[in-house]
Amino acid sequence: MSYQDPSYYWGSSQGGVPPTPPGQPRRRRWLRPLPLSLAALGVVAVAVLATIPLWPHRGGSDRVLPTWSSTLRAIGTPQAAGRSAVFDVLTDQGTFELVSLDPKNGRVRWSAPASPSDIAPGVVINPLVIDGGRTVVWLEPSGDLSSGHVSVVAADTTTGQRRWQLGPSWTVTMYPRACGNDVVCVSAVIAGNAYRVAVDTRTGNIRSQTPFDTDAREIGEDLLQVGNQLTAITRDGRQAWSRTSSSVFGGLDVAPDYGWAVYLDDDRYVASLGYTPSPETLQAARQAMPYDVDLSKSGATAAFSAATGRTLWVRSDATVFCGSLQFDPEHPVRCVLKGTAHSDGDHLTASDADVTLEGFDPASGTTTWSWHAGNLPGLVTGSPSGAPSSDVLRADDTTYLVRSGGITTVLDLDHGPADRSPPDVNWCSSDNSVTVSFTIDTRDDLHTYAASTWYPCTVAGAAGAPVNTPSFAGARIGGDYVWQDRDGQVRGATVS
Repeated sequence: MSYQDPSYYWGSSQGGVPPTPPGQPRRRRWLRPLPLSLAALGVVAVAVLATIPLWPHRGGSDRVLPTWSSTLRAIGTPQAAGRSAVFDVLTDQGTFELVSLDPKNGRVRWSAPASPSDIAPGVVINPLVIDGGRTVVWLEPSGDLSSGHVSVVAADTTTGQRRWQLGPSWTVTMYPRACGNDVVCVSAVIAGNAYRVAVDTRTGNIRSQTPFDTDAREIGEDLLQVGNQLTAITRDGRQAWSRTSSSVFGGLDVAPDYGWAVYLDDDRYVASLGYTPSPETLQAARQAMPYDVDLSKSGATAAFSAATGRTLWVRSDATVFCGSLQFDPEHPVRCVLKGTAHSDGDHLTASDADVTLEGFDPASGTTTWSWHAGNLPGLVTGSPSGAPSSDVLRADDTTYLVRSGGITTVLDLDHGPADRSPPDVNWCSSDNSVTVSFTIDTRDDLHTYAASTWYPCTVAGAAGAPVNTPSFAGARIGGDYVWQDRDGQVRGATVS
């Protein structure tokens, strides 16, 4: 799945930063080097904790025994990779670095510089784990960091030994993704020409190199944005079809420039695109001036044929961008938004929001369940970083807790409101961004990039440790679990 939340364009450094995309794709699927590594600089502090349970063990729950904490600030959710946890971090120098960490003690096994290259700033920087967890692929800066030039590097997740490397002067527009058996795909500008490159994961040999317009970017599997066109390409590099975003979405004035979420379900794309703002709103956002946003124009959702581009259904008033409720293609939910959000030029607030949640069938667009949530800003802008508590909590892969007016509703993504007791400790998402010390030449004066954090919480606020170990929030490696606290700092525990 490819994902960039539209609220990233509304001048909000706090609201609606996209969550980490799900892990390994299936057929239903949803970018200046430091002279020394973090480990060599000795700036990573790891505190070993007493192994006592913070939460009582219950039948069916994990027993989580916190063992260490770290000052590493992860940008996205730690991923399980063989015997390691891997993730990108923000260094004290204001740059990005890829880290491989020992989950048993929190010590850094190895690290390497990382770069976002020319990837949209609302897409969270994340490495790709392949080969059954034995190999990690990332973008390593080559030359001056501000150039955006990178090498695509694959290395052993435990030792850091390089398996292969491509580049060095590629400008990448979307992070590497698995796109078939033993194949990684990368969209990049190479020597002034744009290509979608398919790479053999074992050898690093290029299997195919499909040229496309230099103004194009990949927004979904085999789906490009070229100007105002959505263009699909086949696996052998041929153009399958090309239509304007508006025509695919039934004449609506939408575009990926203002947010996208695209996933491929069998032979069908399901996508949400953001509406094009008025010129006055765009100017106010660029100048960091106050303005209002009509929430009914947050985004639209459509399904269309991957083979022909034929529109299957459109919902002009619904979007899968639902604040802290993370979209999951396996359990699809969309939001119907009304009311107004306000930006003071920096932060987006939605105190006048009215939200209805809907489960839906991706094939037909038919609503399978509906629940009027009412005025819940957490379903619009997410939870700002540093907020004392959240009105949207996640219990597990398919269960959320939604709090409104002193009432907590247990929400099952497949069936809607459920009549069961909520757990005491859950997960909250913190929508935030990080400030870096560099700018990519093609990104003007941009100094902020999206970050994503899931942290243990109760209805009162952050909790010390989780009671379960879901993959959306951290990395489970054998009997160990690695996750983030509310500040994004990495913590570890043994699990029984």
